[in-house]
Amino acid sequence: MELFSNKLTTRIGTWNVRTLYQSGKCAQVANEMDRYKIEILGLSEIRWNTSGMTHLNTGFLPLQTTIERVPKRDLLVLIVDQSAKVGPERKGWEREIGPHGIGKMNENGELCADFCATNNLSIGGTLFKHKNCHKVTWCHAGNAKNHIDHISTSQRWRSSLQDVRAKRGTDAASDHNLVIGSIKMKLLAQKKSVVKRRKFNIGKLKLPNIREEFQISLQNRFSAISDLDIRGE
Repeated sequence: MELFSNKLTTRIGTWNVRTLYQSGKCAQVANEMDRYKIEILGLSEIRWNTSGMTHLNTGFLPLQTTIERVPKRDLLVLIVDQSAKVGPERKGWEREIGPHGIGKMNENGELCADFCATNNLSIGGTLFKHKNCHKVTWCHAGNAKNHIDHISTSQRWRSSLQDVRAKRGTDAASDHNLVIGSIKMKLLAQKKSVVKRRKFNIGKLKLPNIREEFQISLQNRFSAISDLDIRGE
């Protein structure tokens, strides 16, 4: 089964679930995956082994090393909780950040934008025009709303990313919203080489002088071929 194709839309997601170290939490997440028909879901802060999270300024190098092993022609999708506010200000990052970000860029947002520029990635959630309620991914105490969970894709395959939006109705006891991206591959059509055939105006053979000239020319060619065969023997 192909994960990505030009016929079917594949849904991918990223979700900071705060923890999976609770009874029934895995089942809740699995139910939401089925509900939204998500094929791939990146989870953060699951807290199975260690608590907390890795910020870009400490986890940047291992991530860069991994990405450098990916062939340039492949579709690269980055689905992690980056805690990066990129906002709508994108001067110098026009290819990496779209015009529909919200909030104000923070330090991690700047690191994220530079990282995307280095690896030719675009931050999907900033590319599509939605209401702010479909962009907010984290509702902090005090009613602060932020756009910090992102799905980034290769700029080469940017047209294959059809949509990215946050889902507010997900149930996993987390203050982060599930973010879903839809991908349908768009492939460039290969141009078929056309062999041009020489066209002959056979209607001219109806003219006596043209027909006679053609017959003489044809006889001369066959005579030349016969002479070559005789010499070859």
